[in-house]
This record gives sequence, structure tokens and C-alpha cells, in this order.
Amino acid sequence: SFTLNENAFPGDYAWFGSQGLDCYTCPSPTFTATAPGIYTLLCIITTPFCSDTDIVRINVATGLQPVLNITSDTSICVGESVTLGGPSTPLTTYAWASNPPGFSSSDSAPPPVAPVSSTTYYLTATSTICPFPGVDSVVVTVYKRPVLSVIDGATFCFGDSAVLGNTTFQPFVSYLWSPNDGSLSDTTSANPVATPIIPGLQVYSVTASNPGCSITSTIPVNAVDLQLSFNVADSILLCKGSAQEILATVFPPGAASVIWNPLQQIQLSPDGLTATVSPEDNFTYTATVTVPGCTRSKKVFVKVDSLPQFLGIAPLDTSICIGSIVLLKYRDDEPLYEPSLFPEMTFLWTPGDGQITTDTLPFLYVQPTDTVVYTRITVNGGCADTVTATVNVIEPPEMNILPEVSTICPDSMILLTATAPGVDSLMWTPAGSLTCDDCLTPVATPLSSTTYTLSGKFKGCPVATSALVNVIPRPIYQFPSGTIRCSGDSLLLNLAQDPNPAAYTWTSNPPSSIPSIAQPTVALQSTGVNTITYYLEVDNGCPVQDSFTVVVTGVELSISAPDTICPNSTKLINALTSVPGGQFTWSEGSTTQGISVSPDSTTTYTVNYELNGCAFQDSVTITISGETPDILFPTDNQLCPGDSIVLNSVATQGATYSWISNVGGFTSQEAIPPVQVMTNSTTYTVTATSVDGCTITKTLPVTVFNASLSVSNDLVVCAGETFSVSGTGTATGAYSWTPGNISSPSFTETLNNEQIIQYGLLYTYGTPGNECFLTDTVTVQVLRDFAIKIVADPDSVYNVGEAVMLDAVIQPSQILTGFTFSWLENNTLPIGNTQEITVTSQTTENTIAYTVTVVSPNGCSQVETIVMRVLQPKVEIPNAFTPNGDGSNDAFRLAIIEGVVVLERLEVYNRWGQKVYESTDAAAEWDGRTDGKDAPSDVYVYKIRYRRGDGSLVLDSGEVTLLR
Repeated sequence: SFTLNENAFPGDYAWFGSQGLDCYTCPSPTFTATAPGIYTLLCIITTPFCSDTDIVRINVATGLQPVLNITSDTSICVGESVTLGGPSTPLTTYAWASNPPGFSSSDSAPPPVAPVSSTTYYLTATSTICPFPGVDSVVVTVYKRPVLSVIDGATFCFGDSAVLGNTTFQPFVSYLWSPNDGSLSDTTSANPVATPIIPGLQVYSVTASNPGCSITSTIPVNAVDLQLSFNVADSILLCKGSAQEILATVFPPGAASVIWNPLQQIQLSPDGLTATVSPEDNFTYTATVTVPGCTRSKKVFVKVDSLPQFLGIAPLDTSICIGSIVLLKYRDDEPLYEPSLFPEMTFLWTPGDGQITTDTLPFLYVQPTDTVVYTRITVNGGCADTVTATVNVIEPPEMNILPEVSTICPDSMILLTATAPGVDSLMWTPAGSLTCDDCLTPVATPLSSTTYTLSGKFKGCPVATSALVNVIPRPIYQFPSGTIRCSGDSLLLNLAQDPNPAAYTWTSNPPSSIPSIAQPTVALQSTGVNTITYYLEVDNGCPVQDSFTVVVTGVELSISAPDTICPNSTKLINALTSVPGGQFTWSEGSTTQGISVSPDSTTTYTVNYELNGCAFQDSVTITISGETPDILFPTDNQLCPGDSIVLNSVATQGATYSWISNVGGFTSQEAIPPVQVMTNSTTYTVTATSVDGCTITKTLPVTVFNASLSVSNDLVVCAGETFSVSGTGTATGAYSWTPGNISSPSFTETLNNEQIIQYGLLYTYGTPGNECFLTDTVTVQVLRDFAIKIVADPDSVYNVGEAVMLDAVIQPSQILTGFTFSWLENNTLPIGNTQEITVTSQTTENTIAYTVTVVSPNGCSQVETIVMRVLQPKVEIPNAFTPNGDGSNDAFRLAIIEGVVVLERLEVYNRWGQKVYESTDAAAEWDGRTDGKDAPSDVYVYKIRYRRGDGSLVLDSGEVTLLR
């Protein structure tokens, strides 16, 4: 087998011909020779644009392909050997060759080969049973042994690392290190980093491999476990004048001596393990221990701090009412400290009861509910100060109102009795429903459930207590809506369910038996229009009585009508009712009490009678008897003016006919009157009577489509101007305009060339098969065209407040006289009426549109708009700067990002409102100095005054942080 069309071109493929392909729509099918013969295959390729065809003929010879026993492609290491073939097949001759040349053999299984470089071996087999030889090959790839370059070994501190090799990259070589315990940076790297996870001796092994060879090497690594630790953190705080003991621990114990550096302001124990330090300023001490292969050092930084002299607070002892707020702050009789001298000093207030402001400020607002002793702890590094203040809360007396909770019906009253020992300035709220508002025993008459509050003062502090008076609602009920009901209906007397228990009693007039439940249902019966009143008594603790009335309607209904009727005749049937005033509805759709009927066959008619929302029904059957004369009107009774019509095309023998018309005074006694030529719509009426007395009367309305057509006036328009042409017919019809074959009453058109054109309208009205036609024309004269282009300077972008020149250029340029110009800004503001104008915009928007309308001497106009970008002044004011001389953010200034801005004044104030900098220079900037000295790190207030490019003044202020 083999593959056809291996390098296929993209497209759709179709293969045709003999069997042998594994697919017939793929680009590259495989052909398998299953029997001798010549196979012809046709292929068609199709792409979106082209197609092509080709033919291939395959000759499959008689006999079987010679058998080849050959090994698969393999890889070996240089110096190794490999066997190429297997057993031979009878009647088969074998021939071996190689590339590079140098190997040959006639054995099916030649002796092992040991090539020194990658070699392809070819085997050709021929036999007497097939004229075509079998060919195959095997590739033997020879690889060189990998080269490893690793360190001999290493000794270092446990926790440190070492690179285990410096092996150069080699193609096709992979590396595998062990152990894979997490101590190697990459177990597949040529040169990994080793960081032992346990102290002591560790042996690492690496194997380098390519597809044919491998090599292994080992590296011993000793991780020395030497540890040095302190009993304190790496940084400690110390208040000035204090001492700190630092204890050093060495593991293994006694492994090395501890060396301290420096030795200023330090006292050491004889073994060097204990150091007592008392520096006057910030200081760093270093301890070092050393053993062969490993040195450990550890540092401790001692930060020396102090506190301000005055840290008292006031008030130290005070009394307040519950809910009052107290400020605990620095004493007014002590000077304040300079915050810049203690930038890291912190404050902490305890306990948290009643705290309003954060507990980390030097002052504290509190609102306790009980007496509290507040403590402020001031800490600056290793220094601390504690001060306390007591806030006494006045406890109010116990007040109460009896009853505390009570229940009454609406419009009832209750006595409230209050006790308030030691309380003065009594006041009740709400007071509107009480007999007094400042006594201890008022009488309450609430309209709804109300909470009454008695308030006063105890030792100047407000106190209050409350009592609830519940007003229970009357029982809930809802009579049915509507007072009109029908006989036979069921009526639910109460539509509401009261969630609270209550007793219900129902009676009626006329009397009837009704169960004593919340929601009874009664049946209504009546032979006329009668009134029933229902009475309710309900009690849930607050009794209620009520009633409602319904009108019940019952009707007797019958129909008076003849038993028989002539065919195509009309008779009156009438409905009779015992109670008048209702609405009739017949089965054939009429709503009158009596109807005229002309049935074609025996028919039953039913009437529905509705009164007061109630419906009643009766029926009557009418039988057809006798013969009615024939009348056959024309099927087409819709005509154009001047058309003719035959009024009747049949006649019944012995019958008499009588014709009249509502227009023109037409009469006739003939069954088939003369042909009528129509000019106006007319209704014809005929009455025919048979010999047995059956009479029929019919009407024929004949419609004549009298219509008129009007079109729009002739037009004179400008080239490029859109105009409308319209036609209006007085009847419904179809419109067809030429040229253009436009099928609508009106259309719009735009013509760009100077010309005169006539539009014709064909107006068709009437009905299909009876069309009528009218025509008319509209003439349009198109005047000469021109175009406009706005030229601007600047052309697209300018600063707000900058002057802009605008010129409306007319094309073609030879027609320049007699034109008028009208300029608008943003389509609303008039700015000029000449061809060239100069404007200065004061807009605050980022874009602005200028529009010009140009009118030619013949009245044609063009409109053009140019949209320009306006650069509004954009500034940024930094919130921090670092005047350290590094060239970055060294000064505080107004940064102009875009547009035109002129700085007029820059002022800077410190937190106490003192001015530290002022300048009216347009390039003013503060370098963080005041009076020739560096200002301290702090938050400063700035005020900036500048003008925009359009002259408007901007005032701004805010805060900026100076950082050093």
C-alpha cells in the first residue's frame, strides 16, 4: 500500500474509480493492492475559485511482495553493536547496503554491526514470484557518552547552599539527581543548587543520559549545624538611662566562643554569653561564633527613646449625666510638647467602655453609661507613661407607671398612676389625649395604641419611663360588594376573616335561618325584583352591629312568533318578559326586544335577557313553507364611471316584480329591467310576490368609484437638495410614478446635476377586476450645485481662550458673488455673518463645534461643521514631596499637565496656621525650607491662586505632607 497526493493542496476532494482506497473524499487516501490488475483513479479538487482534474493508473503485478525481516530504528552508545535482520524466506535473495557506505551483506540476518556514527542500513529483497523487489531500511543512531563536571565536595553552614556542578550543555542529554528530598533546586538540571534539609553529611548522585548512553557521579556535602540565638528580638527598645541584658546561646554548647563588637557601653560575663548594654543613643551590637567551614553572626539594634516632660490630663475627676460626652485632654496649665521631636510616640486609652474617638489619640471623647476610670498609656519606643481620670455617671432613680401595659376599646379611657421619687420638671408625651401633662395621675383617652412617656430631671439629669395603652380594634368583617343579585345565586355574607376570636349572630328581613358563624353562605330566590336586608351582631370584647341590603332579581321570559314563514321572507318575532328594563341578545346577534328573520330553512331562534346582571333564556322554532320568487343580483356591483350593469338575471313564472331606486327616480315592473349605465352610486330595491302569496324584498347597492387625483406643485430645487413629490387620490388606490417605477403616493429624491425632469403619476383605484385610472405630472427644475469646506487656523486643536480663524471656502471658486453666511457655535450661539471670521471661545467643554450655513444667490444652501478639540487647563497638585536633593519630587509646586495656566500666588501654612512660604512668581515652588531652615516632616496647608487661559480665576487649597 502507499499514499496518494501526500502534499495535498487545500480544497474539497472527490476520488472515483476502482476499489482499493481507504477514503474517497479525503485529500490523501491510501491505496492497498488486494488483487492483480490495472487500477485507474480519477481525482477532482474544488476550491472557491477553481477546480482541476487528474488521473493515476496503478499496475498491480501477479504474485506476493517479497518478505523482509528487519529490525526497527534504534539508538546505541558509541562502541556498542546491534543486530539488523531476522530469518530469511525461501526463494528470496537479499542485498544489504549502508549510508555512509562501507557495509554490504547478502544474508537476511547479517552479523552485528558497530557503527561509529549514525548510519542508515538498506535491505532489498527479490523473489521469482513477483517482478517488483521489496525495499526497507533501519536507522542506527550513534550517541557519544555524556560529559559530567561536578564539584569534589563541599562544607558549609547548615541552611546555606552550594552549586553541585559546572557541566556544559549537551544536546539530547537529560539529567536525574538524587535524593529527591526537596533539598535540590531542580532534580533534572545539569547544575542544581543543593540546600540540605538536615545537618550532617549528605551524598548526592547524578545520572546523565542520552538515547544511547548514560554516566553516573556522586558528590559528598557536609552541612555544619552551628546555631547562635539571643533571648531578645533583633531590635529592642530601651528608655534612656536604662540597661538591657542580652543572653547569647550557642548550639552545640561550647562549640565556639562568642565575640562581641563593638565593646562600648557594654558589660560582658566571663564566658561572653551574657552582655548588659546601656547606650546613650541608638546602637547596634554584633555577636560572632566560628567553627571550621561555618561562621554565624547575629545583630541586635538598641533603639534609645525618651518622653515629653508634661503629659498630664484634665479633668481628673468629673461627674456627668448618662448620655453626656466628656473630653479628656492635656492640662491647660502645662505647655504642649513639640510633636516633631517625638514622631513615633503612641497613645492607648483603656478601658473601651464609652469611647467615642479612637483610642490612639492623646485626647479622648467618652460617653460612659457607668462610672469608669480611664487610663492613657503613652509609649515612645522603650519609654512609657500612665495617667488616669475618673468619670462619674449619675444614676437615675427608678420610675414606673401603672398599669405598665393595658388594653381598652376605641373611645374608652384609663387612669395612669406614676411614681418618680426626687424627679422634678415632670412632662407627659404625647399630651393630646391626656387630662394633664405635668401630674402623676392623668387619664388617657387614646384613639389608637399609644406609648405614653413621663420625663423629668434628677439632679439636673434627664430621666423618663413609659407605659403602653393598647387600643384593640373593633371586630373585622366585610359585607359583599354590590347590591344586585340573581335568583338562584349563593351569597357569602362576610368576606373577611378576623384573626381574633369573636361571636357572630346573623338575622334577615324577610326572616331566614342563618348559622351563627363568621362567614355563612345563603341561597337567594325570587320571582321578581325583591329586597333582602341582613343584620350582623359581632363581639370580640368590643361589640359591633351592622347591616347591608341586596336586591334579588327573577324574571319570566317567553317569545311570540309565527309557526311558519315563506322562503326568503321576513317576519317579526318578539320576546315577552314579566319585568321590563333589561337587555336582549338574540342568537343571530340582534339586541332589540323584537327581530325580523328570513331563514333559508327551519331555524330555532334563542333570546337571552339580562336584567340587573342576571341572565334568562327562551327559544322558538320557525318552519319554512311555500315558494318565494327568485332574484339574482350581479356578482360585480362595484363599477367605474360610465360602466353598465344588469340588475337581475332570473325570473319566476307567475310572480310580479316592482323596482325603485334611491337616486335618479328609477322604476320598473319587469323581472329583468333594462341595462343601467352608471354615473353615481345607487341602491336598487325590488319586491317580488309569488302566486301563493310569498313576498321577498331585496336591495342591490351599486358602488361607482368616483375619485379625483391631485399632485404636488412643480418644484425648483438646488442640486443635492432632497425634495418630495406626492399625489393624493380621494379613493383607496395604487400609485405608479415614472421614471423610477415608484409605487408609493409620495417619494423623496436628490438630484446632483443641473436639469429639468418631469415625473408622471398613474393612479389606479377601485377593486381587483374593476380598476379605474387617473394620471397627472409634476415638473422639477434642478439649479446649479456648490460645496463648502471650513478652513481653520489652528486647524484642529487649540487652547481655551485662544483666537481661532474660520474661513468658509466655496467650490467651484468662480461662483463667489451674492452668497450669504451664518456662523453658529455649538449649533446655538451666533458668532458671525461673513465668509471669514475670528472667534475666541470661553467653553469649559473638551470639544467645540463651528457650523456655517451658506446660501447662494438662487436660494440654494449648504451646511458644514468642523469639530475642534479644546485644550482645557489641567493641573495636578501633589499631596506629598521629599526635599532630599535626589532630583525627584524635591519641591512642592503647581504641575501644569495641559493647556494654558498662569500661577498668581502660592501660600503654605503649618498646622498652627503660621505662614511658612508665600510667592507671586509664576514659577513659584516651595523647597521645604522656612526662614532658611529645613521645615520638619508634617502635614501643611496650601492655598493656590491661578488663572485659566480664558482668564477665569481658580482658587484651590488642601493639605500636603512633607517627608524627610
